[in-house]
Amino acid sequence: RIAGGELQARTARGCSPGTTFSVRNLFYNAPVRREFLRSEATEASAITAIVTQYALAYPEVRFTMLVDGRMVVQTSGRGDMREALIDLYGLDVARQLLPVDAAHGDDEQAVAVRGLVSPPGLTRSSRGAIHLFVNRRAIQPRGQLTIVLEEAYHTLMMKGRHPVAALDIRVHPSMVDVNVHPTKSEVKFRDTTRVL
Repeated sequence: RIAGGELQARTARGCSPGTTFSVRNLFYNAPVRREFLRSEATEASAITAIVTQYALAYPEVRFTMLVDGRMVVQTSGRGDMREALIDLYGLDVARQLLPVDAAHGDDEQAVAVRGLVSPPGLTRSSRGAIHLFVNRRAIQPRGQLTIVLEEAYHTLMMKGRHPVAALDIRVHPSMVDVNVHPTKSEVKFRDTTRVL
């Protein structure tokens, strides 16, 4: 148990393998921080988005998220991205998604893209269902990668509509800089043209 940043107690507990986090009264000793929080629903939505990203980046890990005792995220952990998408978006959406599996180059120049994208008829009004990863690190659905993804649909999708996508781009770690944003949610490629 940790309270106020201090380890209060360490006890052995019997449970299935894995790690469980339970967060309560997060800012009890920092009321100034609490003033800057939005509504509980908005904060829960932001946390759900993060858990969703991790569930797609690591489909071999089972994720369960409860908010006020209500299940909001639960994935199987079977190791398949489509299975994770079924758990997160439902069978109807996941069964329509098209596989992407492409690679070029070798050694340190290799670029591989794997994942699933929606057909032009399956869209959303926001980019909230675009999940992009670089070496399994979630990045924000804005910038050049998103532009390239949406340009691939060009005239096939109505203006203001966005695809459903979960894509992981794998590059050699030396080819990407993850330190361009404090939250590490944006990346910069050494050779952007090669990746795009």
